[in-house]
Amino acid sequence: MALDTIPRPQSTGKNGGDMSAYKYCRSRDGFVHLDVIVDGKRFRRSTGRPDTPANLKYVDKNWQSEVDRILKKGQAEVIEEGEITVEKYGYKSLHANRIDRKDTTNTDYRQGFEKHIIPIFGNIPISKVKQSDLKAWQTYLKEEKKLSGKRIHAISTVFQGIMRDAVNDELITKSPFYGMKGVSRAAMKEITPFTFDEVRYILSNAEGWFKNWLAVAFFTGMRTGEINALSWEDISIHSGKIIVRKTMTRGVMSTTKTGTIREIDMLPPVLEALKEQFKITGLKGESVFYSRWTQEAFTNTSTLGRYHFKPLLKRLLLGDRNIYQTRHTFATMMISKGEDITWVSKMLGHSNPAITLSVYTKYREDQSVKRASFLDQVDVFKSADKSRECHVSVTQSDSDKLLKIS
Repeated sequence: MALDTIPRPQSTGKNGGDMSAYKYCRSRDGFVHLDVIVDGKRFRRSTGRPDTPANLKYVDKNWQSEVDRILKKGQAEVIEEGEITVEKYGYKSLHANRIDRKDTTNTDYRQGFEKHIIPIFGNIPISKVKQSDLKAWQTYLKEEKKLSGKRIHAISTVFQGIMRDAVNDELITKSPFYGMKGVSRAAMKEITPFTFDEVRYILSNAEGWFKNWLAVAFFTGMRTGEINALSWEDISIHSGKIIVRKTMTRGVMSTTKTGTIREIDMLPPVLEALKEQFKITGLKGESVFYSRWTQEAFTNTSTLGRYHFKPLLKRLLLGDRNIYQTRHTFATMMISKGEDITWVSKMLGHSNPAITLSVYTKYREDQSVKRASFLDQVDVFKSADKSRECHVSVTQSDSDKLLKIS
């Protein structure tokens, strides 16, 4: 397929922006149109995508897949009467399933849908979304929007759920996500834990309540929202236990991620930190950690990261890492030191140890360590029952070895 660019005068799209910045598309009647030379002929067709900066950039970068998609149908992508668009059906699907999800999850799903799915697919009939479109879209989210693998996976999960409902409602016969390779687990997790020496360095330079917060984070493995939701009634200094029963996400107090309540051990650094924290907030309210401005529990972990954690790392020249790495640090630190995986999994709040291993297996203690060393002290060929003792002799011949038992 041969292509030449079409020179065009500077203009602006419906939603603003210099259209001369785009080589292969332009805005027309509120939609993005391709404008290229294909096999010596000018190809001008509507993509069916609304005229937004995101769509213009997407089409300009992925013009070939757009041309292929339109040519495969033999006509420009248009919305025929009665066809349901991704935007219209997507809202219907999200609304129908809201009762099965936490409020915070519903908010995340809606924001991901509106910010990353509608701008690209909103005006396209749900029956005309192809797997090649989805692959190009995920590449766009990674390379152009600079989203993490974990975030791309989360947004794709929203879209998959919508397509699954479309199959059940017989709008399509098969989801375009079927058989599509997902984002790798390694790319999703993006684990960059701190070393034990770095943890000590961080704690020795942190101050006040935030030092105590970090000690709890580094040595319990609790999710950041779970720490923010802690009440003094959840703490038992006498038994050395913490009951994790709730989480705080975007100002909403709710059950934990797995919907369960767990009891975790209070390791010595955590015990010391909570004793110090009690002097600060123990007699002032229910929350263990709270904002000095609102006198209420922190509503958003990103605030802690932006105004406390990242400035501390910058001052200590430890690079740029998100505050959730405190949880990963606990897991990798304990697993690398040979702690029981079942205990680590319970502390983290995973539903089973298999999940813990799947995420952190590469951090297990040195695999070159000699295993089953107890066998060095035991002659397994000698029966422990003296009355049934066997005597073994070995003779060597030119062709083989004969084992004679008498």
